[in-house]
Amino acid sequence: NNNNSPYDGGAIQNNSGTVNINNGVSFTGNKATYNGGAIYNGENGTINFNLTNAGDSVNFQNNVNGDIYNAGTVNFIGEGEVSFTGGILGTVTSSMVNNGAKVSLSGPNLYYEGEYIQNSGVTTVLNQFTKGTTTINGGDVSWLTDCDYGTKVVFNGGKLYIG
Repeated sequence: NNNNSPYDGGAIQNNSGTVNINNGVSFTGNKATYNGGAIYNGENGTINFNLTNAGDSVNFQNNVNGDIYNAGTVNFIGEGEVSFTGGILGTVTSSMVNNGAKVSLSGPNLYYEGEYIQNSGVTTVLNQFTKGTTTINGGDVSWLTDCDYGTKVVFNGGKLYIG
């Protein structure tokens, strides 16, 4: 918490390789001059949020220049919760994959142009959704906002709630 980077990734800068974030943690008040107030994940990087138990949580609050910038791959694994309040950002070639977690997107996410894949779990969108493609293969997606910036939704299964 409360880390500063003169470049990218206030708390974590992953240019390549794999970073595993296990169980509960909080990213609060981090700042990056450019991208990823809390986390910067480069083109060859992978971030795994391993949320084994239903009570595990990862919370992002008050980070400057987005909660996470993703140019690689981010995986949400397990039954826990991840809450983004400062928005996600990322490139067209990036992907974020939900495999069972409860993901809450309450920040401005319009600068994320990559793919969001929902295989299982729950994703709740409370603010601007992404510009990229969202593929729903399973689980529940609750789209509880009227902010749309050209999101393409591919529905292969699961449930989509709009309200």
